[in-house]
Formats: sequence, C-alpha cells, structure tokens
Amino acid sequence: MIKELQAAGLTPAQSEAVVSTMGVVTKATLDRIASSDVSTKDMEVLELKLRRIVELLQKDLVLLEKSSIASLNNENQYLKLQVQKFKDGFKDEVQKIESHLTLDLNLEKSRIREEFTSLDQRIKDTNNRIGTEVAGLRTQIESQKSEWLKYFGGIIFSMVTVILSVVLGLWRLIK
Repeated sequence: MIKELQAAGLTPAQSEAVVSTMGVVTKATLDRIASSDVSTKDMEVLELKLRRIVELLQKDLVLLEKSSIASLNNENQYLKLQVQKFKDGFKDEVQKIESHLTLDLNLEKSRIREEFTSLDQRIKDTNNRIGTEVAGLRTQIESQKSEWLKYFGGIIFSMVTVILSVVLGLWRLIK
C-alpha cells in the first residue's frame, strides 16, 4: 500500500504515516469488536464510523495528492523559469563574445590594411629611389662614355698628328 501511495505522488514519509494511521485505526476497531459482544446495531454504527474514517482518509489522500501535484507543478514552473533565464543569459554572453570577436577581427583587418598600405608605399618609394639611382648611373655611364670617347679621340688625334709630323719630317728629310 505504501508503494501505491508513493506512486500516487506522496512522499515515503507521508505514505508511511497514512498506512500507520490506517493500521492503528483498524487495530483499534478490531480490538473493540473482539473485546465486546457487539450487537448488529452497534456493528452498523461501527461500520458507518469506519466508513466515515475511510472516507476522511480518502479525502485526505486526494488533498495530499492534489497538493503534491500542485507543489510539483509549481516546482516545475520554477525550474522552467530558471532554465529560460539560463538560456537568455547564455544567449547574451554568446552575443557579447560574437560582438567582441567581430570588433577584434575588424580592428585586425584595419591594422593589416594599414600595414599593407605602409609596405606598399615603402615599395613604391624604393622603386622610385632605384629608378632615380639607375637614371643617375646611366647619366654617369653616358658621361663617362663621352669622356672616354673624347680621351680616346684625343689620343688617336694626337697619335695621328705625331705620326703625320714624323712622316712629314721624314719626307722633308728624304726630299
């Protein structure tokens, strides 16, 4: 009977109390019946009293069951609210983390763009400097070429002049 009461929603302590009370009432009733000769009329009165007690116990069980169900429903509602609060808090935390990550990614993208722009500018400056140096070297090479040509032209002219002078001098000597 205790298991049936527990299955109906009573706690083990409540079930034991109900069974114990029913046992005491039944024992007291049986003791009374056994100790005295009871007439049919007394038996009917006793039966009515026992039925009344059983009805009261049944009502108490129904009330206990209803209060247990109501208590369980209240606890269930409370737990549902707690779970919903947890879900909402979790969603808020996830949104905060996503916002922070998005901000960090955007800042990192911006930093990389600035670094890329800086490197690109440095490459352009280096290319310009190399172009300027190459142009300067070409100018120097052309200038040196021109100087070498003048120098070699002067040497050749001087050699031709010397050779002609020697040939003319020899020609005059021979003539």
